[in-house]
Amino acid sequence: MMRGLRTVAIAFLIAFSAIGSAQQLSSSLGTATSGIAINSVGGLPQFLGNDVRLRWLVPGDIELTSRLTSLHYDVVGEDLGDGIRRTMTSREAIDGRILTHHYFLTDPGDASAHNTVRLDLDIPAGASLELSGEASFVPEPLPGFGALYGKVLAIAVDADGQQKLESSAEISAERSLVPGDWFGVRNRFWTGLLRSEAATLNIQVDTGQENLPRLIVMPRRDVSRMQLELYAGPIESNGLSAVDSKLSGMMYAALWEWLRALCFGMSWLLTSVQSLVGNVGLAIILLSVCVKILMSPLTLVADRWQDSVNKTAAILQPPIDAIKRQYKGEDAHTRILAVYREHNVNPMYAVKSLAGFLIQIPIFIAAFDVLGEGFLLNDTSFLWTQDLAKPDRALPLPWELPFFGAYLNLLPFLMTGVTLFTSWIQMEPSLTPELLRKQRLRLYLMAVAFFLLFYTFPAGMVLYWTTNNVLHLLKIQIGRWRKGDDSAREGLSSRK
Repeated sequence: MMRGLRTVAIAFLIAFSAIGSAQQLSSSLGTATSGIAINSVGGLPQFLGNDVRLRWLVPGDIELTSRLTSLHYDVVGEDLGDGIRRTMTSREAIDGRILTHHYFLTDPGDASAHNTVRLDLDIPAGASLELSGEASFVPEPLPGFGALYGKVLAIAVDADGQQKLESSAEISAERSLVPGDWFGVRNRFWTGLLRSEAATLNIQVDTGQENLPRLIVMPRRDVSRMQLELYAGPIESNGLSAVDSKLSGMMYAALWEWLRALCFGMSWLLTSVQSLVGNVGLAIILLSVCVKILMSPLTLVADRWQDSVNKTAAILQPPIDAIKRQYKGEDAHTRILAVYREHNVNPMYAVKSLAGFLIQIPIFIAAFDVLGEGFLLNDTSFLWTQDLAKPDRALPLPWELPFFGAYLNLLPFLMTGVTLFTSWIQMEPSLTPELLRKQRLRLYLMAVAFFLLFYTFPAGMVLYWTTNNVLHLLKIQIGRWRKGDDSAREGLSSRK
């Protein structure tokens, strides 16, 4: 879900660098206060306030499907000491058989059990189960690049992590899942999942309708009962791991393991800071400060490499420009190589500045994923922003603009303004006027590109990068003050 967004962002970075160098299960049936509610009509659970449904399906028999869906059940509850069991008994027989289902909540006081339930279902002959997301499960569509946050996926989760399940537009795909493996649907922040506790399941996947995937559980003909476990709740690391350690594979699923570890570390830092300050927006600002401090050794190395490249370019550029004006082709190339040899410089010296930048790319990726997928941001307000998981929407526009949407987002303007001001005051004394002009032009173009990229991104992400840009501006300004003080001291010393 995040891979396309992250690829676009990193493409901008590398290109310009290369140029420059829920709820809980109800104790009384029918009163849903959690992620899973049990319905006495149909006998099957509903997920996440009916956003995800589990239905009966009898292929080729519409009448029996309708009977199973509308079948009424009597319910008896039993306290087992270490949990609660609900026994549901159908009021009518299906094919001469009364259906009996059992639901188990293992520990009502356990936070990890609030969005989970175990099922022991009586399966009529020929019946299957259909798990699907409703239209209400589809996230609000965002304009521009933010549209990629609006996907609903059919997924499977096993020991190797999350896999996206797909079918063609015409043909449903089939897949077998062994006991313990999960399958279901997810959007950006929420998921509804099932897993078998005893038997291998055959799953038919239908993703032909965009954002409305269907997963059909097809038991073997000789199976009369099916044991399942359900999870319906947020895609949040601690909650998922408490249910099953494999479910943590849903977090940052498109990344390599070492990058995922970095994301988990940054997510932990954000959560820890938020628990101290009690405000998510302020926590994002402080996260940017913390990351800036932790990254300072690498940033110092990158700055030194960039300074070295700038000084070398300032020495080489005048004679190289003169050669290019007077000579062409192979003759010019030979003379330029002679200039490199004269100053004992490798022609690939500029790669050093790119390498200094690339060592910071993993932090960019981690921040991008953590703030893009972070459940902590969902439905959380800060200043004028109503939801940090969406663009800040400071003011409505009189009309909707293609790509930009129907709102004025203020944070991207602030972020870009800080970047442009920093580019304007950033004077590298070692650079020639021509190199300084090219550097500023590159920074201006990067600022515009990132404005387009981030304009429709979540406000929490833009807040982080705005803070990061402000910190960079402060660093540049402090450096200028120090250089001014050093120059003043040198002037006093020379007069003495």
